[in-house]
Amino acid sequence: MSIEFGLDRAGRPIVRKYVGLALGTHIADALVRKQAEILESARHPGVVEFRGIEPNPGPHGEPRLALLIAPVDGLPINKAVLTTGEIAGALAAVASIVADLHAQGIIHGALVADHILLEGGQRPKLCGFGSARLDRQSRSAGPSPIASATANLATAHDDVFALAMLGHELSARAGGSSKVTCLSGASIVAFDGRLHRWLDRGDLAYCDDRIVHVGRHYGGEVSERIDVSGRILIPGLISAHAHMS
Repeated sequence: MSIEFGLDRAGRPIVRKYVGLALGTHIADALVRKQAEILESARHPGVVEFRGIEPNPGPHGEPRLALLIAPVDGLPINKAVLTTGEIAGALAAVASIVADLHAQGIIHGALVADHILLEGGQRPKLCGFGSARLDRQSRSAGPSPIASATANLATAHDDVFALAMLGHELSARAGGSSKVTCLSGASIVAFDGRLHRWLDRGDLAYCDDRIVHVGRHYGGEVSERIDVSGRILIPGLISAHAHMS
């Protein structure tokens, strides 16, 4: 999405978010409306404030919808300087927000560091709802494992797994190591704690000897990003069949 900072009609600071027109105006506007529906349902002190949608002229004068969001005065969680205790507190707060969203049937679907802002350096606010979806089933037993594995849609379990990966990333930085390498664009086979999953065009990031992210896109800072498109990655695989020479 593209972002513009400005003022709304009441003169308040506002962030306007647009979906890329490469998808076509009709699809772009439908995606804006989808996010608007989710943010309207997710009104929560731990979620960016939704202020509506409005039509605006595009680069060639064509009408397009903008998603209106109140700006947040804060940095992404991985860019803030935090102690180990502050990291634990921030992650606990994020987990509480995510649990509240799941209780409403809302799956975030992209819980990476860039989508968690620390308002005032302390209070987490979730943004980046472009991959979010409404899943009323999550209020009960949740979607079936087979459907989750084959549909390639984000589930509540994916949000929890993403939180665990974020904890690895932040604790690695707090431990004094910040050299993160990201392998991008791979086909990844990995166990998510419940099922083995196949993910196309995924990212795997590691810091020293620890994996800090396995998923769609790694939004944290990296010292090196390596394009491994066309390769298969199987993190955690231990070879039980080796020939010693």
